[in-house]
Amino acid sequence: MTNQSIIDIYLSYWKHILNWQGRATRFEFWISQLGTLLICMLLKALSFDFVVTLLALGNILAFISVTVRRLHDMGKSGFFVWKACLYTFLLGIVLAFIFAGMDYLGISVFQNIQSVIYIIIGYLVPGSFIIYPYIYALFPSQPYDNKYGPH
Repeated sequence: MTNQSIIDIYLSYWKHILNWQGRATRFEFWISQLGTLLICMLLKALSFDFVVTLLALGNILAFISVTVRRLHDMGKSGFFVWKACLYTFLLGIVLAFIFAGMDYLGISVFQNIQSVIYIIIGYLVPGSFIIYPYIYALFPSQPYDNKYGPH
């Protein structure tokens, strides 16, 4: 663990929003995610919905950035994050066309069990790509320097 305070680590998360180089420890990853979650919950409780939306949108880039650095910390390429984002995006487009085609053909989305299965698959498959960084964030760091930077 570092000498930095939790607040410094969280602020560093936002300062490095477009930093794809270097490494991020497990602690840095989880503090950034828990901090953003707590702030969003507090703002939501205070009915600052617009600010929560802006924070969530900004968090997308910061999340991808810290996930790339987290993968670097384990000695893995950050390319896998971009691959997961691309798959999620492409799958979303395909599912949008499927649902639009169902509406065009006059099939109500909740009219039959097959439609419900499409919706479940439509949320679970992209969701699996979103869960991927959190699973990898549980693995330990490489205890030595690697090609992405010093330990």
